[in-house]
Amino acid sequence: MAENTRFRPGQRLHQASEFSAVFKNRRVLRSRLFDLHWRSSMPGQELQTSRLGLVIPKRLARRAVMRNLMKRIAREAFRHRLVMLPPMDLVLKLARKPALIPGEPGLVHPADKVFRQQLAEEIDALLLSLPGVAAHAVRADAPLKAD
Repeated sequence: MAENTRFRPGQRLHQASEFSAVFKNRRVLRSRLFDLHWRSSMPGQELQTSRLGLVIPKRLARRAVMRNLMKRIAREAFRHRLVMLPPMDLVLKLARKPALIPGEPGLVHPADKVFRQQLAEEIDALLLSLPGVAAHAVRADAPLKAD
């Protein structure tokens, strides 16, 4: 893995107060399984990059294998989309139980490739639907001007 693509500690939310600040902001996008809460950087408290926090409650995903899978997929999606995201704090919260895949009977299994792909697509879609992502992506792709 290249050194510049790691998910660094500065790109994570660590303290409960950081999570609380994002939840107090009450800005949220919802998908089938997840809620994505966000808070833009405040004046005087400028963020250099986006930061991610994850909330995967045990009551919604009982098995540690499932919780860890969701966290890995979320971190990977965030890491790939980081250059497109404006500086903001994000909290991805599992809001609904992933017990059943719509239209298919039975429990989901963490090893199921279709389920993994659905998770990745759902998280990626949430990240891309954040306000300011398209404008920031254009700025990130623009060539640098020499002075």
